[in-house]
Amino acid sequence: MGHLTAEERGVIEYALEKGTAISTIALELNRHPSTIYREIRRNSMKQGKQALYSAYPYRAQNAGNLAKIRRKRSRKPSKYTPRIEALITTYLDKKWSPEQIVNGLPRVNVSVKTIYNWIYSRLLDFSPKHLRRRGKTKRKYSRVSLVDRPDKEWFLTHSIDLRPEEVNNRSLFGHWEADSVVSG
Repeated sequence: MGHLTAEERGVIEYALEKGTAISTIALELNRHPSTIYREIRRNSMKQGKQALYSAYPYRAQNAGNLAKIRRKRSRKPSKYTPRIEALITTYLDKKWSPEQIVNGLPRVNVSVKTIYNWIYSRLLDFSPKHLRRRGKTKRKYSRVSLVDRPDKEWFLTHSIDLRPEEVNNRSLFGHWEADSVVSG
């Protein structure tokens, strides 16, 4: 379902003040009881090695703020810096491709795909039209089968029992199973 909302945290705070059981709160919010229990434990206890699990009252606003802090800390920091931007833009202006920049410069610590993403999302001050392929990506061809298969309905209406007798004799060319095999 996702993260708890501010409204759900408010309901938890109010229900705990009334002394409602965690399972009842979970039913009311249509969440698993362990989600509610974890939320209360994370946001109403001291965290860290020195904590002796001294309990604080659960407050929805504090819980939301702590969740935002944890979420921000969980993300990997971006490799996009002004130094790397200047370096990449300099070489792009010299008509280097992102592949040449990544493989030719030891100071660039990003992937080719990252540089393309930065160009297309306009993080870099460089137009995709000035790339070697002028911003065109490789065309991906889908694999199409040589023989189109009939619909499922065709198989339901055409039974093997309805075939003519000359097919069962296998006297004519094309009535053998090997005649209809399409090689790779």
